[in-house]
This record gives sequence, C-alpha cells and structure tokens, in this order.
Amino acid sequence: MPRMRWVRLWTQETLYGTTNRELTLEERAIWFEMLALAGDSPIPGVICVSPGVSFTDAQLSGILGAPEDLIRQAKTTLSSPAVDKISLNENGLIHIKNWAK
Repeated sequence: MPRMRWVRLWTQETLYGTTNRELTLEERAIWFEMLALAGDSPIPGVICVSPGVSFTDAQLSGILGAPEDLIRQAKTTLSSPAVDKISLNENGLIHIKNWAK
C-alpha cells in the first residue's frame, strides 16, 4: 500500500475542540507529528519502522526533534482514558485511534 502524503485536518475541531484543551502546546506538536508518522508508515495509522517493529523513544526523539521525556509524556497523555487518541501494544507499536475516519 502506498504511503499517504497528507492527512485530513478538521480546522474548527483542531482550533476549538478538546485537543486544544486537553494537550499542552508541546503535546499537540507531538500529536500532529505522530499523525504525520502514521501516514508515512508502512501500516497506515500505526507508527512503526516496519510491520511489527516499533520505534524506540530515542528514535522518535531523533525523528521529531523532541526530548525523550516529552515523547514519553505525550504517549502517556495521548493514551490516557481522558484523551484516548492512541493505543500502545505490548511491542510498543503506537496505533492512532479512529485512523480510518
């Protein structure tokens, strides 16, 4: 399957919706970059090096240009029941929830 070159972005929801209130500025930056990584992934909607192979926090830090502690913080917040934007499996793969929508 070809990799996506774009992702859909809802303007009103992005500016005035819950994401803007639930996440810090830094977490929002990580979230949007995760969306880009999920679109560029060999498995759309899953952030991975290859099928079944996850990025380490150090690798994500290098790719996104963000400190590892911020990567971990964003993953914790984004996967929390209150925010629920990603899921993490036992192999460390990051799945974007509702990707198909």
